[in-house]
Amino acid sequence: MRCNLFILCACLIILLSSSAQAQVPSSPQQSLPILDRSIFDKPYMIYGSEIGGWNMDGGNAISNPVCRQKVMDAKVRVIRWANWAKFDYMKQKGSEPKQTLAQFNMVVDGIRSMGAYPLIKLPPVWNKQCDSAIDSWNLDWLKEIIKAAGNRVQLYEFANEPNNYCHWDAATYADNWKKTVPALKEYARSLGFEIYVGGPAWTNSNQSDIARLKVFLDSIKQDFVLHVNRDELPDFVSTHTYMTEHENSSPENMQKAIHNWGKFYDDLRETIDQEFQGINDASGNPLGPQIKIADTEYNFTIVHDNPKQNDPPFIHAYMKGMMNMFREHNIWLANQFTIQSHHGEALDMLTDDCTDKLLYSSFKFHSTRDPLNQ
Repeated sequence: MRCNLFILCACLIILLSSSAQAQVPSSPQQSLPILDRSIFDKPYMIYGSEIGGWNMDGGNAISNPVCRQKVMDAKVRVIRWANWAKFDYMKQKGSEPKQTLAQFNMVVDGIRSMGAYPLIKLPPVWNKQCDSAIDSWNLDWLKEIIKAAGNRVQLYEFANEPNNYCHWDAATYADNWKKTVPALKEYARSLGFEIYVGGPAWTNSNQSDIARLKVFLDSIKQDFVLHVNRDELPDFVSTHTYMTEHENSSPENMQKAIHNWGKFYDDLRETIDQEFQGINDASGNPLGPQIKIADTEYNFTIVHDNPKQNDPPFIHAYMKGMMNMFREHNIWLANQFTIQSHHGEALDMLTDDCTDKLLYSSFKFHSTRDPLNQ
């Protein structure tokens, strides 16, 4: 009797001890899931572009077989595209849908068939999708996109140049991010797959933008510390790099602009790492370096008839400078804007009939010779 009583007491003590330990709040290192983030280790993601900047169906890069072959010949590895309207939504009774689900699927499958990762930029992507617009963005719409894409799409960007189109400052963007991105990641997981989301696709990459991006990162970090929820973190921070007409007016000014962007990205890297210093993932690895940097739109101009598009020395020096900058400053992903969506004008790599432009031939020269893009 005494022996059995002793054993019973010992078991009770062990049980109570285990229960107490289970109630101890876990550390961030214990709570964060380990995800398959192998896409962020791909060394060739700087060879990206964008299709159909204003086309519901992706434009010629999807529908024209000559353009499609040119994309594959240039080894384009990631292709960015926007969702422009709610699927099958008819603004007026009897009108044609702005964008059909069939068109969306055609684009997603078309990108993948060219051997590229789709990167979908989520609304709001322009002023007609901002908060007070008739087609204003909302969480349900974004969930509809995630569900339609399914496991075919891993990469998303929340909003496009929101500081320009929607006049969101960094704090507003952060607030909208916290209401939206964690919910989207959780929703995707409920459907059986993971998604990765970046932003803010900021219009500029100037030194003055570092402080604005720090506001966004600091706001996200504060919530992360409270909730220890990795879904709140950006998987990549994105900005854009377009040259002004002063910056592209001479080779010297062009090289200076590229140099300054490299410095900007170094400072952004340092800002990210400092914000998340001392915070590790489930494997004990620092989280800061896992947040990548992306240049999701770049070009030597925003002027559609810029004559430099026909200047071989300038274009080749520009593309070489940009590719070197991406590598030297550890940019994970970069997208030349665009493949073909402006009728073959200065921003495009191909003409309407899919003839090579200087931007294309220069891009292809680097993308096909880079041993990391094989």
